[in-house]
Amino acid sequence: MSQLSTKTSELLVYNPQQSKSFSDTFVFEPESTEETRYGKLLILVEISSKTKKSPEISEAIASIMQNVYYKSSEYPIEQQFEKSVKKVNDILGSLASAGEVSWIGKLNAIITAITPEEIYLTSTGSAKAFLIRRKKLNLLNKDASVSFEPNPLKTFENIIGGNIERTDKYFFVTSSILEYIEQEKLKEIVERFTPDIASRHLQSRLVSFKEKEAMAALIASIEEKEIKIASAKDSRGIMSQKLFEERKKIPIPETKESEKHYKNSEKTKGKSSLRKTANILKILATKTMAATRSIPTISKRIRRTADKAKKTFTRDKLDNIKEKQSISSKKPYQYKDLTPKPAWKKILTMFKNIALHIWISFKNWFLKLPKTSKILFIAVMVLLIAFLASLAAVKTGRDVQERKAFYKEKTVEARQKQEEAEAALLYGNDEKAKKLLDESKSLALQVQTSKYKNDEAAAVMKQVEAGFRKADHINMVEDPEELVNINSLGADMQPSDLVISQNKIVSYNPEKNSVFVYDIENKKLEAIDGKVSGKIKAIEAEENNKIVIYSDAPAMSEYAFEGSEAVELSTLFPDDQQITNITIFGNRLYTLEPANNRIQKYSATIGGYSKGNDWLKEEANLSGAVDLTIDGSVYILKNDGSILKYLQGNKIGFEIRNLTKKLKSPTHIYTSDNVKHIYVLDPENKRLVIFDKEGLMTDQYTSENFDDLRGMAIVESERKAYLLNGSKILGIMLNE
Repeated sequence: MSQLSTKTSELLVYNPQQSKSFSDTFVFEPESTEETRYGKLLILVEISSKTKKSPEISEAIASIMQNVYYKSSEYPIEQQFEKSVKKVNDILGSLASAGEVSWIGKLNAIITAITPEEIYLTSTGSAKAFLIRRKKLNLLNKDASVSFEPNPLKTFENIIGGNIERTDKYFFVTSSILEYIEQEKLKEIVERFTPDIASRHLQSRLVSFKEKEAMAALIASIEEKEIKIASAKDSRGIMSQKLFEERKKIPIPETKESEKHYKNSEKTKGKSSLRKTANILKILATKTMAATRSIPTISKRIRRTADKAKKTFTRDKLDNIKEKQSISSKKPYQYKDLTPKPAWKKILTMFKNIALHIWISFKNWFLKLPKTSKILFIAVMVLLIAFLASLAAVKTGRDVQERKAFYKEKTVEARQKQEEAEAALLYGNDEKAKKLLDESKSLALQVQTSKYKNDEAAAVMKQVEAGFRKADHINMVEDPEELVNINSLGADMQPSDLVISQNKIVSYNPEKNSVFVYDIENKKLEAIDGKVSGKIKAIEAEENNKIVIYSDAPAMSEYAFEGSEAVELSTLFPDDQQITNITIFGNRLYTLEPANNRIQKYSATIGGYSKGNDWLKEEANLSGAVDLTIDGSVYILKNDGSILKYLQGNKIGFEIRNLTKKLKSPTHIYTSDNVKHIYVLDPENKRLVIFDKEGLMTDQYTSENFDDLRGMAIVESERKAYLLNGSKILGIMLNE
């Protein structure tokens, strides 16, 4: 039995005495059969400003991640990975609170888990993660740095995941490597060689730059091999251990000489990760305890950043202040209104009278004051009003800043959702991508409909719309090729429908009984006489490189291209026939009669077709049927956008899936026994829609030029579709 496995290699070019930055890499493997399902854990760390504590911080991240991730658990792998990343964030937050902040804003790292079936990845800073799949280079993450104050509790914030495939190759690099080796050259080296050989090639190119910056990379390739269960001790020294026992981890080798710049071998295992992590934290806490007094503002800033992310701001509403009416000299109690009043008016009158009484009392008190007291009172009131106004202005300014920060956070969150959707699309998870795109659109829309809209949110909106098109497999055809304009034969040719046979595209005019033939190779267009009485209703291609022409007489003729005239065929149609469409499969002719709810089958004879027989073996509702096609099964397209499927005269289940925008009054359907897909023409929505034989939508082609679609002809083997738009025959290329 075989399964996918991962081969890895590490690269580190680093001069401890002269490099301006610090880098390290870690690769952890399962140590017991219970841990096998968690796969390998790969960690790349770069701290752009090197300090004495940089190695301790790097090892703390790796040690904590290893211990939590491989801890025996019933959680699914993805949840276990998320739990481990959260623990790393918590520890980094604790370090920052203790005063160790030298790494904040300077940490560039990637944490990756590669299981036998899936990959999960999170990153921070400028470190890059690449995937080579089917010879195509894909960037799995984007620069995770943001312009806002960094929050240690959200150092690793986004997680992407997907399925791995045989022959996948992954490489994770510090941004400094990309300054000396281009992406395409990296792709060439990683794609061509095994991880170990690729690392040696990269080392030979980078070792001369060791004096400038620390550079690190991890390379992984996915291969298929027989399942092997690890023994108590294998050649790598992996030891099976009991649940919750201390785990041996990979220590960081110290370089003894400045000339020793490259590490590309597995790190030996030292003291247990739990004990070493505790020692690291203890050392950091001890060393930074004295410094915490001088940096209280840092902790406050971190708490403010965390609190700010949780706030929800609302816009204050100010009450309108109405100017009070001057008080009449007439005493209010002398007026008596004998009209009955509702209770609310009585209460309102009571409050008015109380207010009037208070005002009169205040006025009398004020008038009795000495002049100096009056001036002092007025001055105090002016100062009080000014003070209250200043408080209101400060609060308004603070609210504005808070709302700006709020909408900036919304913009960042919208961008993150949009990037996660791109990753989901890369792994073919359309449903997850659509959900993330909906969330991103909602967040960006909140920003754009506020008074704090910005260009970044507008850009997110555009990329979300592009993401929806990609998730819906929509291909925009900007400039379809125009093969010929049938109106070049004369004005108002009014062609209808298309078929293709023997490299020739055929259409017809139902009013003039003219048949138009366009030779694709010779690029020659001509018109022939259909040789049938009545009006032409349909044309169909035969397997012997001929076309059959049907009219409403009813009558049929056949055209073989070699000659210039069509030949009339002898066919016995029922007296009550109401044929709207025909199709040919093998040597049999099938006719669609929606008004009679039937399909008739005719066998080929010398010079025509035999009398027809009912093909359906059960009652059917064919009202609204507009076209049919056959690949062994019969597919009937209805004008409501549904497709019926029949096999040997009996209806079987068929459901259209993954189509967000439903078909609206479609007109044509096509498939065949040597064709893998079903093609439907949807003129109302200006598109050609493609389904697999199970009803799953796989592609859509649309264009502003598709404004009068009348027919289609498909050559799947050449990935070409020919569309009749008005009087023009257009050609487009199809995806593989």
